[in-house]
Amino acid sequence: MSEETQIVTEAQTARLALLNQFRKEFGPQSMFLLGQDEKLSNIEVRSSGSLLLDLALGGGYPKGRIIEFSGPEGAGKTTLFDLAVAEAQIVEPEKENAIIDLEQSFSPPWARTLGVDIDRLFIAQPDTYAEKIFDLLESMIKSNRFAYIGLDSVAGLVLKSEFEEQDWEKESRVGGASKVLAKAMRKLVNSGILTKSGTTLIFINQLRDKIGGFSMYGTPTDTTGGRSIKHAYSQRIEVGRGEYKKKGTDVIGQQTKLKVAKNKIAAPHKTANLDLYYEDGVDRLTELVLVAKEINVLAGGGWLTFQNPLTGEIFEQYGKEGRFNGAPKTREALVEDIEAGGTLYAHMMEVVQTVIRS
Repeated sequence: MSEETQIVTEAQTARLALLNQFRKEFGPQSMFLLGQDEKLSNIEVRSSGSLLLDLALGGGYPKGRIIEFSGPEGAGKTTLFDLAVAEAQIVEPEKENAIIDLEQSFSPPWARTLGVDIDRLFIAQPDTYAEKIFDLLESMIKSNRFAYIGLDSVAGLVLKSEFEEQDWEKESRVGGASKVLAKAMRKLVNSGILTKSGTTLIFINQLRDKIGGFSMYGTPTDTTGGRSIKHAYSQRIEVGRGEYKKKGTDVIGQQTKLKVAKNKIAAPHKTANLDLYYEDGVDRLTELVLVAKEINVLAGGGWLTFQNPLTGEIFEQYGKEGRFNGAPKTREALVEDIEAGGTLYAHMMEVVQTVIRS
């Protein structure tokens, strides 16, 4: 054994001895070596329901973490929640999903258009105060039965003291909601119950003007809830409204602009633009082709070759090399394949999802 190898071995032995010392005093689950614990070093994710957003997120939404969607009214925040639930109902049929609709504005028809099985979606529209709502959240998380739980919205939380107040002229206590949220983060996140459950908790938040008026520096808007809740978020997605989609003079949809403002599992500040159509939801075939080109699953310029960029394998379709004359022809081939009951769409989707999460 070389001197260098002996030094490394001695260091490993000392490291394990130190680990065992902590575990003996504080319990076997008190500490781990990060690289030797697969659950800690490899964060599991759920698809957002949009390949474009999955690509921007670095795979999807992490399990056992809190995510925030923030943006103005009508930008598409609840739509993002619907897309995630629709995907989870397919991929994890044994799991439940729920939304706590404080705004009482959830639209079942729109959720159904986006693919949500509303007969399998729990919904609560509680007429109670914030502290009681977090008791409900804690109970749901501890059940270990939920894939997604959405809270719409953080701005709709009302303190018990304010909820029971009869005097309309009395001003609310400044910072009260922030203190309740800070306590909730300690109970739900710091305690480990959210991580253990594997539930992805989505907080939908509204924008408000910053206290103190206009500033030349930074953004003039902020979200409610205080600083502690922002620290607890693993991902923050800023949702904005883009251009409307028109057919003649009729508005048939809109673009939703997304920016990953915070991301603890991948690089932040990436963007995605989703095209939403009021009658059909998301054009998933066009999205698939766009993402496949972006990550080189469809390689080339004019003619596009279907390949696995991780292995270099070229895929065949009906005994021929999978080549398509541009993005529109690729989409046409996918439509024909789906109508014929083929496997091209499923195969391409599988390869794209694998590459995104690699």
